[in-house]
Amino acid sequence: MNMTSNVLCRILALMIALGAVCVMNSCSIFTAVEEEPKFDDIALQRRVQYPDMARSNGIEGQVLVAALISESGAVETTQVLDSDNEMLNDAAVKAVRETTFTPAKQNGQPVRVWVRIPITFRLR
Repeated sequence: MNMTSNVLCRILALMIALGAVCVMNSCSIFTAVEEEPKFDDIALQRRVQYPDMARSNGIEGQVLVAALISESGAVETTQVLDSDNEMLNDAAVKAVRETTFTPAKQNGQPVRVWVRIPITFRLR
């Protein structure tokens, strides 16, 4: 990755952290989408496997995962934007990666889009 790509990735991560939903077009320009991707958040939360070490140490918290959703609804890549505890990160990312989305749409066409997904870990 060259210096320009690295800077663009950092800008994108900041935009996502601030709440932007961004589409990547052929010019790598980010614009808002008309229809955001959809997913079953209850099914996603059920996919989360609480890490044994975190459970045994009473660790709870939230992980904010950014995911690039493809035109087909598959997760192309992920990035942890914020985390209450690093022990929770892998489980959150794994659950997001296993999720299939209904793709975002722009002008009636499916498009690639970055979304932010909070994953909450609570002991019962």
